[in-house]
Amino acid sequence: MQPELILKKDEIEKIKNDAEELLHEIISSNIDKDLKQCLVDHIEEIKNAIEEYELEGIVPLRKAFESTVGSISIQPKIYQKLKNTKHKEKFWTILAHVALILSIAVGTIQIGKDTIALLTAPETNVEESQHKETKQDVKDKSKGSKDITIQV
Repeated sequence: MQPELILKKDEIEKIKNDAEELLHEIISSNIDKDLKQCLVDHIEEIKNAIEEYELEGIVPLRKAFESTVGSISIQPKIYQKLKNTKHKEKFWTILAHVALILSIAVGTIQIGKDTIALLTAPETNVEESQHKETKQDVKDKSKGSKDITIQV
């Protein structure tokens, strides 16, 4: 196991300040209730992870990032609602900054093209792609295979 790199205090403070600012904007906005709750939860999680950094290191921040990206990626309705708000740019900028810091600090996280695409808020129809099946999936089902393939 490699030792964890120490993050620069100004980098951590920048993310924390940006997260606090966005949190206040979202709380005072009149955006969709479900979207507001999702964003508040995840921004607070990132903010708390930053506050824990000195005691717990990078792990809570990594977990908060993974939780946030995972949550948004499996909730297409939330993702679509986020795209239509004025908060989307700040939200994705904070996540991109966290991803960059994590990739530098941990040294083993590779930000792949799929993650970059998510962080830059691509235009995709998730619901349509969830219903597509390959010919092989259909053959497997007809043979009684118990494997399930989900394409996203």
